[in-house]
This record gives sequence, C-alpha cells and structure tokens, in this order.
Amino acid sequence: MDEFLEGMMLILVAAFFQGTFALFLKFTSHWKWENFWAVFSLTALVISPIVCSYLLVPNVATILSLSPANAIFNSLFFGILWGIGSVLFGLSVMRIGIALTYSLIIGLVAAIGSLLPMLLTPLPTLNVLLPFTLGMLLMFLGLTFSAYAGMKRETQQRSKQFKLGLILAAISGLTSSMLNIGFVYGNPILETAKTLGVSAEFATIPLWIAVLLGGFLVNFGYAAYLLIKAKTYKLFPENTSTHLILSVTSGVFFFAGLAIYGIASSLLNTLGTSIGWALLMSLMILISNLSSILTGEWKNSKKALRYQLMSISILTLGISIMGLSLYN
Repeated sequence: MDEFLEGMMLILVAAFFQGTFALFLKFTSHWKWENFWAVFSLTALVISPIVCSYLLVPNVATILSLSPANAIFNSLFFGILWGIGSVLFGLSVMRIGIALTYSLIIGLVAAIGSLLPMLLTPLPTLNVLLPFTLGMLLMFLGLTFSAYAGMKRETQQRSKQFKLGLILAAISGLTSSMLNIGFVYGNPILETAKTLGVSAEFATIPLWIAVLLGGFLVNFGYAAYLLIKAKTYKLFPENTSTHLILSVTSGVFFFAGLAIYGIASSLLNTLGTSIGWALLMSLMILISNLSSILTGEWKNSKKALRYQLMSISILTLGISIMGLSLYN
C-alpha cells in the first residue's frame, strides 16, 4: 500500500513537470522559437539524462554496450520518430497555445500509445476490448470538442496560422506516440540493467538515454538549422541570463517528468502501465489547461473556454476508461 501511494504521488509530481514545461516558452519573447528550443533540447535530452545517470546509474555506458544491438537501434529509431512529434509540439504551442496543444496531442498520444502496443500482442478479450473501445470513442469525441473550442477562440481572436497549428498538432500526436513504442522495443536494455544489479526503479534510465538521444538528433538538429538559416543565433546575447534560465528550466522540467514517471511506474508494477499512464495523461491535460487559463490564453473567449472545459472532462473520462480496461 505504501508503494502504491508513493507511486501515485510521484505521478502527480511527474504530471506537474510535464504539464508546465512548455509554459516557459511564452516568456522568452526576445528570442525566436529556435533559440529556446536549441537550449531546451540540449538540456532535456542530453545534459539532464547524463547527469541523472551519473548520479543514479553510473555504469550506464556498460549497460548500453552489453545491450542487444537491435534494442539500441530500435530505441534510437523510435526516438527519432518521437523527436519529430516533439518539434511539432513546440511549433504547435506557438500557433494554437498551450491548452489546445496539450489536449490534442496528449489525447492522441494516450489513444495511439495504448492502441499500438495492444495490436502488437494477441487480440484482447471482450471484457478488455469493449471498454477500451468506449474509451477510445470518448477520446476522439473530446478531441473534436477541443478542436471546436479552438476554432471558436480563433474566430474571436483572429489568430493567424491556426489551421496550420491544428495540422501540426495532429501529426505530432501520431509521431509522439512512438515514444511508448520505443520503450516496448527497447525493453532488453532495461533487462540488461537489471541483470547488472540496477534496481527496478532506476533501470529505465539507460533506456531513456537511448530513446532521448534519437529525439535530440531531430530537435536540436532542426533548431540549429533554423538558427543558421535565419541567423537568429545572433539573438542569444539578448536577455541571455533570463531567457537561458527559462529555457534550461523548461528542459529540466521535461526530463524530470519523464524520469519521475519511470520511477512511479516501477513502484506501481502492472498499475503503472494502465491506471498510472491514464492518470498521468489526464493530469497533464488538466494542469496544462489550468496554466493556460491563468496566463490569459482564453481571455475574452468565454464561450470557447466552455467547450474546452467540456473537452477536458470527456478526454479525462475516456483516458480513465482506457486505463482501467487495460488493468486486469
């Protein structure tokens, strides 16, 4: 019971970090998106994992060298696919705001990330399939309401590039779900860590490093391309201390959320991949939408906000039903 409560509390903490890391992007107006994203990617996907592994799993290099080559390759490959989704996530925030970006992308990630692993295993029984399907239908209904709320807000605020933002968010939701698939195919790395004496709650860290490295290649690579193409690297000296702190903090928040969820999942065992995952997704949507309301994204759009709140309720219900259906 103690481990269960500890795991649930850690999921709440993980959801806070994952639900708020993108908020810092709104306060770096003197930089372009690529300036922020380059620092964020380096911090979140390279520096933070290396520091974490040094403190908790100092023999991570040995673990990766002894892991099956195909597991390393698969982790990098799906990490690259996830990296594409991560880039599009950042671009979506700039176009449609935090609330819609989280609701649409996290909703799709929750649905697809749960569905794909199920398709890779034998067909589940009806007592699993029926509630899972119901949860999926509610998920897509919630996504529809969220998109409609965004269109209502866009009509009132005349936001440009809104349609492009919706398309980017949809593609991001599809590719971001590859993170979960990367963990499925990279599981031999986790098992290698355990055989070398790493505890269950920290055995996910070497796997994180392999997957996130693939994501880093895309995220940092695209940001560097824009920095050079538009010569926006010249903006780094402007407000360096403030913007650098915000970008680094965003990266730390992002990785902290992933790492803490990995620990929580190990404490919850079977519940971690079902109810724990559903709780994390639901809380991320709630926290991100709350932060968007507090920062004025829905100012002067009360009718649109009502549709968005309805969307949150439906998404949360759908995710919860899906999570419960996978626990048996």
